[in-house]
Amino acid sequence: MGLTTDDVKYRIISDHDVPEIYIKGEKAWVVSCSTQWVTTDDKGPGTRVMAATIYLDSETKRNHMPIMHTISVDSTLQRIFFE
Repeated sequence: MGLTTDDVKYRIISDHDVPEIYIKGEKAWVVSCSTQWVTTDDKGPGTRVMAATIYLDSETKRNHMPIMHTISVDSTLQRIFFE
């Protein structure tokens, strides 16, 4: 599934709540999530990346087990990594 920044929406309400993540309008179930900050150096600007392990109700394996995905959202460079 190829994704663009328009396909992924997320909202982090506070440091104590699980973020809401939507993939192409479908709410994703968040299994784990972290936010990482990379500081600026002489090779380029710093960035902030949210990485989460998720699954979607619309995708299951043959035995009804969810298919896990990892999604990373670089909010500074506006890039999405999805596997």
